[in-house]
Amino acid sequence: MNSTKFYRISLIAAFTAAIFFLGACSDSTTGAKVTGADPGVLEAPIAYVKRPIPVDDNGNPIQSDMREPLFFSEGGDVYLRSNSTVTATVTNISGVVTGGQGDVKDLKPNIDGTKLAFSLRLFDPNPNDDDTPKWNIYEYDLSENTLRCIMDSLPATVECDGFEVDKGDDIAPAYLPDGRIVFSSNRQTTSGQLQTDLNKPRFKSLDEDEDEWAMFLHIMDDDGTNIRQISFNQSHDLDATILTNYLSGQILFTRWDNAATDKGMHLYTIKPDGTEQQILYGRHSHNTGNNRSGTNDATIQFSQPEEMEDGRIMVIARPYTGTFGGGSIVMIDVENYVNNTQAVADPLNPSATTAQTIGTINNVSSANELSLGGRYSAAWPLWDGTNRVLISKSTCQILADDVARPCIEPYLSAATVEEISPAYAIWLYDLNNDAQKVVVQAETGMVITDIVAIQSRSITPDFVFDNSSTTYSASMATEDLGAIHIRSVYDLGGGNAAIFTNNQACFVNACEPVSNVATVNDLADPAIANADQRPARFVRFLTPVAL
Repeated sequence: MNSTKFYRISLIAAFTAAIFFLGACSDSTTGAKVTGADPGVLEAPIAYVKRPIPVDDNGNPIQSDMREPLFFSEGGDVYLRSNSTVTATVTNISGVVTGGQGDVKDLKPNIDGTKLAFSLRLFDPNPNDDDTPKWNIYEYDLSENTLRCIMDSLPATVECDGFEVDKGDDIAPAYLPDGRIVFSSNRQTTSGQLQTDLNKPRFKSLDEDEDEWAMFLHIMDDDGTNIRQISFNQSHDLDATILTNYLSGQILFTRWDNAATDKGMHLYTIKPDGTEQQILYGRHSHNTGNNRSGTNDATIQFSQPEEMEDGRIMVIARPYTGTFGGGSIVMIDVENYVNNTQAVADPLNPSATTAQTIGTINNVSSANELSLGGRYSAAWPLWDGTNRVLISKSTCQILADDVARPCIEPYLSAATVEEISPAYAIWLYDLNNDAQKVVVQAETGMVITDIVAIQSRSITPDFVFDNSSTTYSASMATEDLGAIHIRSVYDLGGGNAAIFTNNQACFVNACEPVSNVATVNDLADPAIANADQRPARFVRFLTPVAL
């Protein structure tokens, strides 16, 4: 057994970096208010990721892809800022491990704002061999100023500094109310064991694009032990976060549904014990833009979901790839809507009601096209009663006749125009009056992502106990049995599904009246309608086979 490794972090003040041509006090291309009411100061610590813009061997920017969550970009580190003032102390808290050559992402603080978890991968010194560094979960303790790899308390075969291919990659951690951690991993612990139990060859399943091993949700104790898989999918389950208002204590995550007719990245919920998994929002809401947002009905996905203080879910709406990792900030009313059937609500017309509302006043495009209003790579809603959001934003930048320019005339009408990688900066945005204040300025050749405020919340999520009812008894588990809850098979219209309407039980196109039956519940009551009078009595379950 290895003793847990702790890295003591020295608090060293950093100088404000140089700016590209982005202005910290003006935003003339977007129409957003950066003057007027001061959005205030955030006294809580701020953590963010800063890395060089990723480029290929020819120096061309590399576009990240939501469907490839293990994307590695050398030079990423976590920076901790004591508050949002210009005089705040800034500390690189991951450089002692990465040496400036690794990468980090997926920042998430715990409930009381004392710890910060994130994913970290080391640099591969020998990319041509079979040993590839894995993504691992690290934790920074703010009270002790120490950094530890959570897996270092485990045997050497799974330690953070190792290259063991059997372990798998662990990303996107989030703290449960009891201190456990949910994360995405291609370990596939339970999936592999099921294959073994069925005397089948054990393998890690690929996602449905056959590009990499599929990532599923896992739970572990805060020391890296008791790892258990809780979700099962044919592709990736990502970006877990814990709900506090609606469905308090449950896990919200983004699921890549890639086999169904309605393909896309939708929002799902699941209990920490793996039960009651269900779609929360968005299966039919990926083509609902409006003219002001510039989406032009482009197909967007729901990434990086975070709950707001009022219960709505804030996401970065963007296509899979092609937008330099950025998109539009959208707020979703998941308590009242499961899909959006209208155009996205316009902040300039607040009387309009819809499931989705654009979060900022900027004319931002969520499509794979030039966005004159810039792009957002991350958003973190504050829980301090102020209705403010930390955002990572970039103004629009182009190469006009091979010269870097802002997206304004006459440069937009140049002979050759090409969008260049955004230089993101961190802003504190006030949703009440669309005022914003720069917190961390943009730097030439750098990108800023994964922003969080490390603060305690006045409202904490409920603790959801593992299901111990007789429905999910231990004896059933030993017999490889489960329970399926079917609410109704009588009121699903379309195709060959049975429906119930006008006091008639209908199957396909044949409808016959059923005596004494007035409601679906009557039809389901054996004292009123017998089995032969019911149009549907059988349910077929289809299970896809992992690749």
